[in-house]
Amino acid sequence: MACSALKLMLGASQGESGWKNKHDHLRLVGGAGIVAAGDAWHRMDGHRIKTVMTDKKLKYAHAWQNFSVSGRTVFNAGADSWGRWRVQNSQYCSKRALQEVWTCYDMARSESKLRFLDGAGGVIEAQYYNDQ
Repeated sequence: MACSALKLMLGASQGESGWKNKHDHLRLVGGAGIVAAGDAWHRMDGHRIKTVMTDKKLKYAHAWQNFSVSGRTVFNAGADSWGRWRVQNSQYCSKRALQEVWTCYDMARSESKLRFLDGAGGVIEAQYYNDQ
């Protein structure tokens, strides 16, 4: 349940087994941690998260997401899904428009790839749209 807010933002539903994304736009990597073979992943602090996310567009297999300086975010896998994002205690935090609870993630970066780490071993990967 730790990835619930981001996964809901990305089109998953809680009733589905294992929080599978119903549009299959993300690769979920359980237990991958920070380092994977061939990749040099670096954990980011709050300042770095804000720098690499603000006014950027990320892409997933079949979707994209924008992160505006105002704290608004839009995820699109065929239709816009609006929410909010912020950095708190050196973590990326997000919630959907009608959610009351913020869910936060540690973050890591390897060149143009980003990982959202849920603290329970779940990893959501994305990369910059058009290699920003």
